[in-house]
Amino acid sequence: MYVLTKKGIFFTRTSSFTKSNFLLLANIKPNSWIATVVERQYEQYFENAVLLSTEYKKFYLKEFNSFNIYLSQRYNLFSEEISLFDTTKIYYRNVTSYIMGQLMTKDNDSNVFYPLI
Repeated sequence: MYVLTKKGIFFTRTSSFTKSNFLLLANIKPNSWIATVVERQYEQYFENAVLLSTEYKKFYLKEFNSFNIYLSQRYNLFSEEISLFDTTKIYYRNVTSYIMGQLMTKDNDSNVFYPLI
């Protein structure tokens, strides 16, 4: 499950959400040129994503009374969006300055990203 906002992408990571499964689902041949490009994209967005529950406990525990309040006030998520996630496993990655936001439009995301996230 994921939510794409103007600030970035919020998603939950499952155990099947690995680089090799990502390439397999996208039908990309391993060790090819495009595989290298896609692996770099995967690493940039998904391996470097921030686990929000850890960030909350480390930096914002005293400032916000609960994790849900932290999500709604710090990241402007609606309660309906927060309820979509298992709140202990929400990851965040800022995608406002790169092409990933354009790749994950409503038309072409369901076949590649949704089964993994």
